[in-house]
Amino acid sequence: MVNLASKQTLREDSINVLKQNDYGTYTVPALGLYPFQWNWDTGFVAAGWAVYDVDRAWTEIETLFAGQWADGMIPSILFWKPSDTYFPGPEIWGTKENPSNSTGISQPPIAAVIVRYLYEYTAKNNPQLAREKISTLFPKLLAYHRWWYKARDPLNTGLVAILHPWESGMDNSPAWDDALKAFPVGDIPPYERQDTKHVNASMRPSKDTYDHYLSLLYRPFSCENQLTGKLVNARISGAFLPLFAGVATEEQAAVLASTLQHWLDGVKYGVPSADPFEPQFDPIKYWSGPLWININWMISSGLRHYGYDELGERIERESLSVIQESGMREYFNPINGEGAGGESFSWTAALYLAWLDDSVLQHAT
Repeated sequence: MVNLASKQTLREDSINVLKQNDYGTYTVPALGLYPFQWNWDTGFVAAGWAVYDVDRAWTEIETLFAGQWADGMIPSILFWKPSDTYFPGPEIWGTKENPSNSTGISQPPIAAVIVRYLYEYTAKNNPQLAREKISTLFPKLLAYHRWWYKARDPLNTGLVAILHPWESGMDNSPAWDDALKAFPVGDIPPYERQDTKHVNASMRPSKDTYDHYLSLLYRPFSCENQLTGKLVNARISGAFLPLFAGVATEEQAAVLASTLQHWLDGVKYGVPSADPFEPQFDPIKYWSGPLWININWMISSGLRHYGYDELGERIERESLSVIQESGMREYFNPINGEGAGGESFSWTAALYLAWLDDSVLQHAT
């Protein structure tokens, strides 16, 4: 349980993390490790800024949409300022002579949910400003979602495809293992990773996995059959997100809640990013097992949406506890609560603030 004094201290710490990572019009996830603006990070970060400074929250989202492509796509990363602490950067997505100002792939479209919340939050005190903001952003949001269905759902199945694990936001999730192994590593140029200079290599994707990532970047699925028709057997925390989206039936929600309860029996802090009872589970290796605050925030909100308040409150409680014990880390070991990855991580700080404000959670779904 987090007491009131600790909550106030953590609130101040959270605000300081956002200020530390604030580049004026956008917030980087973590200094050094992630020195640019990330797509889905922006949404979560804006939710936190809103609690402290709603105008700054709008700016965060508006900066993201300033990088929107003509076809509606919003890149996964926007390279607003140069940095040599991250790979692959602008020169890889473009060329050394003509570096790109963004990646050529996207990320989960969380922005619409956050914009809806910002609109409702702002309308309580300044309806005119809320209308001005939403009237400008709505066409851009619509174009972004239409892009997903036009570019990534050519067969009109209602399910959109991703072309790279990075687009999922869950880079080295066990869900991608079979797909990555299905094609050989291509003839890629020599490269030097930067992430392992900031974080212990044991917590990051392996070299073989990175080789596959870059093979996709240099030669995106050009000779591979993407439509095998087979479902992935890997059990990951992303499977609980239909609750957040509100698309699960009551029967499906019951199965998800029961499954989640089973997962929580295997860890001290939920929710692990992979089934803790499966052999692929690794409690400290990026998306192969660690607890992520952004996923927990969405799952907790989704559970409440379907009436599983007690379970949703448990996820919130354990999330706040692990932050209190280990700080504003990128992700956490669900077995012992130790922090891992980047330090002073923006979305962890932002979503802690959002959890303190009930209206953020109330309007998230």
